[in-house]
Amino acid sequence: MTKNIFISYSRRELGFVDALVKNLEDEKYNVWLDYQALIPGSPWNVQIDKGLKEADTVLLVVSKAALASEYVELEWRHFLETKKRVILLIFEAVDLPKELEQYEWIDFRSNYKAGLNELFSQLKKPIQEEHPIPETGFKAPWIVWLAIAISAAVSFISI
Repeated sequence: MTKNIFISYSRRELGFVDALVKNLEDEKYNVWLDYQALIPGSPWNVQIDKGLKEADTVLLVVSKAALASEYVELEWRHFLETKKRVILLIFEAVDLPKELEQYEWIDFRSNYKAGLNELFSQLKKPIQEEHPIPETGFKAPWIVWLAIAISAAVSFISI
């Protein structure tokens, strides 16, 4: 079972990551997070390497900002070489680099609690061999689609 987790993310998702870390730590996972673990005055790349080596699983928060970040890319390219378990946390709909399409993923776009429950479930299981590539389109709960349909119908009738 996974106990040591490394989180790779963009600072723009810090609120999401802080909540996630709290939930993981409440479940007794050891989480390596840069701003909590990095020691000033020590080379940060050496410290990140150490965090990756000690981790059982790497969680990559997938967003436009994360995939655009050169530092996040350095991290994910590094952990692909380590053969660690990688779980993608889909924060925003984006096209994934081909190298990341093969990994497990959890959709956090519409329901945080459901995503968190799925994450805890996956962390307790071995790696999933088969999984589809995450969808990149707009995802909304059924109530949003119902509201759009009603609005369109009212607009059409009022013409």
